[in-house]
Amino acid sequence: MNFSWKGVLRVLGIIIPLVFIIGVCLIITTQSLGLELKNLKQPSPVSQMYLKLSELIGTCLTLWLFIVGVNKEKLSVLGLQLKGHYKDLVIGLLAGLFIMSGGILIFKLFDLGTFWFTGFDWSQILISVLLFTFVSFMEELLCRGYVQRNLEKSFNRYIALIVASTIFASIHLANPHMDWFSFTYLVVAGLALGWWYMETGNLWFSIGFHFSWNFFQTMFGFNVSGQDFYGIYELETKEENLLNGGDFGFEGSIWAVITKGLIIVFTIWYLNRHPEKKIRSGLHNQNHNEDESNSDAPIH
Repeated sequence: MNFSWKGVLRVLGIIIPLVFIIGVCLIITTQSLGLELKNLKQPSPVSQMYLKLSELIGTCLTLWLFIVGVNKEKLSVLGLQLKGHYKDLVIGLLAGLFIMSGGILIFKLFDLGTFWFTGFDWSQILISVLLFTFVSFMEELLCRGYVQRNLEKSFNRYIALIVASTIFASIHLANPHMDWFSFTYLVVAGLALGWWYMETGNLWFSIGFHFSWNFFQTMFGFNVSGQDFYGIYELETKEENLLNGGDFGFEGSIWAVITKGLIIVFTIWYLNRHPEKKIRSGLHNQNHNEDESNSDAPIH
């Protein structure tokens, strides 16, 4: 297997500037909202939304600086071309809704918890829509659009996918109630989100699925990666175990790992049925091949 340091160095090189720029954005936001940066364990839903927006802005600024200014590429390499990929976005949105609906069915079938309807608070629903939109764009642009894509310049695409998925899981290590199984789930989640991008070079399925998974998860009463958000349902579990995910939420359950595995299987099946998607979205692979042809000889 050929190896080049180029992609690895690009990923390592962005870390400190990313943390610094996001930090500056968070300071500006917290000052504007009258919050203390050191005491943000339980911000209000509105504050959470603005904080995630500031993180997204910081991420986008950093990516622009590195992609255009340092790497001398076009922003189009990220894979946000929507033309020809509307269906990908819809499939991603529906996949999250379908799985979370199935999650309720599983919990009821196996008596893993009790759900009760709390009513519709449209202002809270709007906040959740914006919040999880910011989260899905930020994490997909960074973890798939930048990290995974650049790692493919150093490794074969499957190793790049695994490493990027592990990095994706690692950025959630500070989440409440994290344990080894939750971390394992997040790695598998990264594989599910990144597989479509690996094959197509386009982010819209990943963004749609990421948003839908988080949004409907919280709407149906589950915690999202250990964090409690507003939902139209509330869930009470009898005991904490791998069947119900405990305080980490549905993502801490064996069902989450199984469903993300099924998403990988679906992705492979669907894209094999529609190989034109790989060809039509060849911007990602084309960019990779051009980079290889113009780079120095790889280290063996």
